[in-house]
Amino acid sequence: MKNYPRCFRAASPEETCVTDCVCPCGWVNPPKNYTDEELTAKVTAIQEKLKVSKESLSSTLRAKSSAKDDRSEAAAVGIVGVVFLVSLVGAIFLLDLTTIARDVRMLLGNLRQVYQP
Repeated sequence: MKNYPRCFRAASPEETCVTDCVCPCGWVNPPKNYTDEELTAKVTAIQEKLKVSKESLSSTLRAKSSAKDDRSEAAAVGIVGVVFLVSLVGAIFLLDLTTIARDVRMLLGNLRQVYQP
């Protein structure tokens, strides 16, 4: 492999080489003036080449899956959470049970009156 001298980019658009260089990159090519159509075509080609599908990004794939946690503490916290939620809903249901029973009796009484021969 050849040892090429280092080429540095200066603040200006032109490159500065420490020595006479034979750069393998395209820095030493003379600049070309493009027409509007050529420039638009080049920009469009570069944009198409750089486009990435959002569905294939690793951040999108990781957002849809969760990490498995085999610790017993994690399972215990989950069970406590489920028990708390079930007991909360059950308590609300039990508090309304007398009201529901009263309303069902009233409904049945009204239906008997409507359908009595």
